[in-house]
Amino acid sequence: MEISEIETYVIGVPAKYRGLHLETQLSDNGITFTRIDGIDGSTSPEENFFHLVDTDITQILLNRTLSKGEICCALAHNQAYKEFSKSKKEWALILEDDANLGKNFIENLQKVKIRERTPIIIQLYGVNLYSQIINRWPANVKKIKDLSATDDLIRLEKKWDIPPLTHGYLINKRASTRAYEELEQSKILTPADWPIQWRQKIRFYISSEELIGLGESVSLIQSERVLLSNISEEEIPSPIYRIIWRVLSGKTHHLQMLINKKSRPLMPIILLEDYYLFKRRLQINLIFVGFNKFFSLFKKVV
Repeated sequence: MEISEIETYVIGVPAKYRGLHLETQLSDNGITFTRIDGIDGSTSPEENFFHLVDTDITQILLNRTLSKGEICCALAHNQAYKEFSKSKKEWALILEDDANLGKNFIENLQKVKIRERTPIIIQLYGVNLYSQIINRWPANVKKIKDLSATDDLIRLEKKWDIPPLTHGYLINKRASTRAYEELEQSKILTPADWPIQWRQKIRFYISSEELIGLGESVSLIQSERVLLSNISEEEIPSPIYRIIWRVLSGKTHHLQMLINKKSRPLMPIILLEDYYLFKRRLQINLIFVGFNKFFSLFKKVV
């Protein structure tokens, strides 16, 4: 893919802009870009944007509310999609201001070749970071790393985790149009990575190499998430108790969705994602049980 075929957008809050280094990198590579001004949630009254969020469904899906930063981030990405709709180009490169270009960015970008004409998002942070994110699924990590040894671009199967983070990705016109229309027609339900309303309708790929890296700036949004989150899996010490917690929280999750009329249309999407999640967890649990049986037999022999 040639950079001349791509519109580039840099998202950042003007008063807290961190993108000067990124802008220098873009200029050095001959890349023109459009800056998308984000909203500073910390200085904006809640009434400016909380009416755009369906807090009832958000509470069901995330077991918490969205933070100001998450809402503003979703609005900024949607604004980038709106700007891109005016372009005649087929692809957009969306960058957050704390991103940076990887080594040999232009050269690696040219290796990204795709001919499908479906809605597509290509995550550009590479297989290494994605493998760390999904390290709880060893079989998937192995398969992805094996593919990355021969392929510059990996199509992610539906049963794998949808790759989170939004600091640097490519999105084609079909995907951005779908994303923009979905967010215009309904309220915000989840963070920008990736809205539950449309993520199952879009095909995800990931680059083998790291084309876009993440700067060392402290993520304000992540800090807000930690404050808003209730108990997490990491706080539960035993793997067995974690499994029980997941099952119980899943049951509550589905019951809430059935009771709430507004969330019922999302049930098919949720059930599909939970089905893939169940398969991954079952795979891990079977491996865990297998190891336990092996060590039990080993101890008896010894």
